[in-house]
Amino acid sequence: MNIIQRYLAITVLKAIGLAVLVLAAISGIIELLREMADVGTGFYGITSAIIYVFSLIPQHIYEFFPMAGLIGCILGLGMLATRSELIALRAAGFSLTDITLAVLKTALIAAILISLLGETIVPHLRLWADSYKTLKTSSGKAYTTQHGMWIRSQNDFVHIDLIAAPTKLYGITRYELDNQGRLERVSYAKQALFQDGEWQLLDIQSSNISETGVSNITVPSISWSISLPPDILKVAVVEPMQMGLTELYHYIIYRQKAGLSNAEYALSFWQRLFQPLAAAVMILIAVPFISGSIRSATMGLKLLLGIVAGFLFYILNQFFGPMSMVYQLPAILAALLPTLVFALIGLGLIKRVR
Repeated sequence: MNIIQRYLAITVLKAIGLAVLVLAAISGIIELLREMADVGTGFYGITSAIIYVFSLIPQHIYEFFPMAGLIGCILGLGMLATRSELIALRAAGFSLTDITLAVLKTALIAAILISLLGETIVPHLRLWADSYKTLKTSSGKAYTTQHGMWIRSQNDFVHIDLIAAPTKLYGITRYELDNQGRLERVSYAKQALFQDGEWQLLDIQSSNISETGVSNITVPSISWSISLPPDILKVAVVEPMQMGLTELYHYIIYRQKAGLSNAEYALSFWQRLFQPLAAAVMILIAVPFISGSIRSATMGLKLLLGIVAGFLFYILNQFFGPMSMVYQLPAILAALLPTLVFALIGLGLIKRVR
């Protein structure tokens, strides 16, 4: 990398960093306002909400990086254009292709680093944040782990393997203790449903423990008297961002074997896999914004157009996701289509500029 490429890389990286910080701050404020609805539930106060929101900022940085890359490149290249440095580079024989390749190299390095952040730190932070919020909103009676959820209800300790939805649980193991703290019953229910204001356990196998021995009982269904509102379980539902790509892949296979829908998780898997490509494509579009027919426009207009393009990409991602689930489209196609659309637009704009 020569001195000109290094200069372009540093300028673009600084601008992308600024855009990332601004978007992270905006998303953090929006997230905090959303959390105000849960403040006052159990031990979940304003301090807990701030801790929870700060724990989600790396995830927001990861999710909004393609948009931040576009805005940052427009800002960085726009500053170079304002100072006539791009014109000087073109006059010195540094073609538009050279500028584009230098920017793309920088973008790919940044995208790979952000992807590593999204597959290493973000899942652990998201899992911790959700566990923290569950613990606070349940007044310390529930705790989420990577292998399910633990709940304490009076003398009972309950482990839930999978929270498929706030009103649907799988693999419920109950350990019931007497007043002296001795184990008197262990039961396992394949499923629990919240219906008509109460929980129903289905397919229960129970073992009663006494001084004379152990007796086993099988029951098709029973009512489960426990203070566990579905609202508390909303944050404990397994989210794709709580897992790395490898864990997410195995979880998709697990849900498929269990007969559960995995469309949301498959879509997230492919979107995260294509994240570096999406970031590179969005940054590619920034080049014609500066060198194209709108080069005489003000920096404010260029940034506005960049923000609009970024949000269009985000909306397309949000649109194709539900559409793929409704019309049974392959998840890989729904994840790749927005990137392909913007790649074609970017290549078309660069061709016109050249």
